[in-house]
Amino acid sequence: MEEVLKELKSISEALNNSSDSLNSTLTQINDEINKLNLGIEVWLERSPLILVNGTAPENPPTPNDHTLEEGALILGYARTSEGWGLAVKEAKFQEGFYGRDAKLLLRETHEKKVVPLLKTPRPVRAAAIRLIPFLLKALKKEGYHLLKDVQKAQKIRWKIAKKMAKNNKGS
Repeated sequence: MEEVLKELKSISEALNNSSDSLNSTLTQINDEINKLNLGIEVWLERSPLILVNGTAPENPPTPNDHTLEEGALILGYARTSEGWGLAVKEAKFQEGFYGRDAKLLLRETHEKKVVPLLKTPRPVRAAAIRLIPFLLKALKKEGYHLLKDVQKAQKIRWKIAKKMAKNNKGS
């Protein structure tokens, strides 16, 4: 028994050191994204972070011909009670066929309960680190789309302003 406690102490020390390093990495990533002041909410809805049974899926589940509902935690970047940052929310996903293509359908189970990632249990934070590169790509993609929309809106605004100026000259 004494030997097991000794081993457990060693595991605990290593786990705590690794956890501190993980928290430091996540804090640094969070701070770097926040410095960009994007104000863009993105969720990795097709890549569940943790399933209801507490496991992290190796790959997204493969849809099949029956319906399966299961809870999951989804990683994202959003406004939380503490401001913008890496976050998780609970969701329920449903597997099945969508039209002719097999898709993973996702829907939220209740009002958005968004929790800062750094306030989640260690297994959630550890599972999240593997999805950070995908989250950054999703932020980049969403930022690009938003930029294009804003640029289109500016062009429309200029056209309207030009037309109004022309109409005012004719009056």
